Amino acid sequence: MALTFPASPSASALLPMSDSESEIASSADCAICLKSLCPEGDARRKMSCGHVFHEACLQKWWKQKTAFTCPVCYAARIAAAAAAERARVLAVVAKDPSYLFYEPRAWFADREVMLAAVARDGFMLKHASEALRADREVVLTAVAAAVADFHAEARLVD
Repeated sequence: MALTFPASPSASALLPMSDSESEIASSADCAICLKSLCPEGDARRKMSCGHVFHEACLQKWWKQKTAFTCPVCYAARIAAAAAAERARVLAVVAKDPSYLFYEPRAWFADREVMLAAVARDGFMLKHASEALRADREVVLTAVAAAVADFHAEARLVD
């Protein structure tokens, strides 16, 4: 298998690619343009990660990016980073719902995050998005938390 790199001044940062017809033939479509990767069509490249693209599509992708990355793997890294951020926010909000006030406002529209927040502090419901304030499960969770807080405070007074 011959390894080639696209022409670039920073070739050390590039991912190796394969020109092997047998390796490329197993892929059906280019993940960038979604057109067929038929053998008699445009020039194709298989990245070291295994994803296959039209050569022209890769060149366009690389012109838009600062690093020579695989478009599919790049999207997966972005999704993984977003999932990790969401898990971080959920973990913190489950302990301290007021933490949401230090985060982007978009979290107030995330159903799972707001369920965690109102389960801990029912009064967080007033900060939820309009759609979530109409969500039956979110409202019932908030009411249950508020009632539990009321009973806990009433026991402290007795």
